[in-house]
Amino acid sequence: VARREALVKVCREHNLLILEDEAHGVLVEDRPPPLSYFAPERTILISSLSKAVSAGLRVGYVHAPPALVSRISAALRSTCWMATPVTLELATQWIENGTAEYLLRQQINEISRRKALVQGLLVGLEYRTHLNSPHFWIEVPEPWRASEIEAELKQNNYLIATAEAFAVGQTAVPQFIRASICNTSGDDQLLRAGFDALATALGQGGGRFHL
Repeated sequence: VARREALVKVCREHNLLILEDEAHGVLVEDRPPPLSYFAPERTILISSLSKAVSAGLRVGYVHAPPALVSRISAALRSTCWMATPVTLELATQWIENGTAEYLLRQQINEISRRKALVQGLLVGLEYRTHLNSPHFWIEVPEPWRASEIEAELKQNNYLIATAEAFAVGQTAVPQFIRASICNTSGDDQLLRAGFDALATALGQGGGRFHL
């Protein structure tokens, strides 16, 4: 909370608009209030049900200061015109009758279960994650580069993301890759095979990476 209050103070001092993405944030249990709670007059909060409830339910929400609502509405009309009524009605029903909350709990439990399946394959690697996050940020050891690991795995039909995809500006990009446990359809064997290939490419599990 103290960190968020400090960020809001800086944004107010410099008259900055805050764009806050909560699409994955709702997976985090006991999280602090969003930045929009501390600075409602300058924060646009964006969320979605596709990450937390159902991947096929492509419904998102925007919470914005009243002064910006008309401009945001006009921007939406000029790009996608409107939300699909059927999916929006389904999402509303699920939120009101508790189905969305039930599916969110299932999603959190499934993330924990899948991470437990693959975490042992990452022993010896430096990585960062959060208990409720579906992603691992893994440091690529010397002498390899993240792009080399990405290319090698892609040749074997395993897709990962590098930090380059999330970088802003022209500063040096850290050599990290992002691996997710959510992109397989309930196939534990395929999930473990993917992380085993990743560990091998990074020099773990008895294998070495070669171009």
